[in-house]
Amino acid sequence: MVDRVLRYHSFTVRVGYEPGIIRISNDIDLWHFFDHDITQKTAWLINAIQQDHESLYGAPLKIRSNSLAVEIWGHLYFEYYLLRFARFLGIHHQSQKLQCLLGRTAIIDCGEKNKDSNRFLWDCFALFSSILPYILPKNISLKDLKK
Repeated sequence: MVDRVLRYHSFTVRVGYEPGIIRISNDIDLWHFFDHDITQKTAWLINAIQQDHESLYGAPLKIRSNSLAVEIWGHLYFEYYLLRFARFLGIHHQSQKLQCLLGRTAIIDCGEKNKDSNRFLWDCFALFSSILPYILPKNISLKDLKK
């Protein structure tokens, strides 16, 4: 796996690459990155990932941009809502069950159809990619949920 740090102005996004697969670190830097301008930043990130993948492996990642976008958002905002719900219920951040769920959100794995069993699901959700940015919460890093 090849690890890269993508830079967009003052933001950094960590991405791991394998042929046909990318792994985005769902860390506080990614949350800061998506605080504002979700559509613009997602387009930039996907373009940068596609360029890197093509540079590394001689071919772009065979995932439609809108499918990749909703997969990134799906993982990112699942963790956001999970942490909001845990806070609401008074579940301690170090709870074993919560940590188990959070462990599954730490890396956003995205792969081509032959490498990602969930690609069909994200392709279906991609139908909503143009409206999702309008309903996704802004300033998620400022909610003091992610450590």
